[in-house]
Amino acid sequence: MEDELLRKLADKSLTKEELYQKVEQDHSLLPILLKGISSLKAATSSRAIMIQSTAVAEDALRIYVQNVGQGTVKFDPNACVYLDDKQYTADPQPSTFPEGQTSVLFVTGLPDLAGKRVKIKS
Repeated sequence: MEDELLRKLADKSLTKEELYQKVEQDHSLLPILLKGISSLKAATSSRAIMIQSTAVAEDALRIYVQNVGQGTVKFDPNACVYLDDKQYTADPQPSTFPEGQTSVLFVTGLPDLAGKRVKIKS
């Protein structure tokens, strides 16, 4: 199912509504959809992060991000996670991390995540 879903997304044969329904029925698809998403801004900066993986638990969304740029990345807990352009507070562990290291952003108090666009800022 995952390969077919990714193929349909790539060739744009899946509508936004169909994607929402599939993710709403199976939340385990969310990490697959988020994997590898990175910011265009980060790609042009010496500070760059990449989402390595995500995990959805009852109490929190866990976003694993790696510092793939040059220098240290520091997350502002009050302004580093956005879902559909709405800002959410995160608990980054650690909040400052050097090149090559990974941090976990714990985000709680979220609405249903089905079909949400996630943006991570450092």
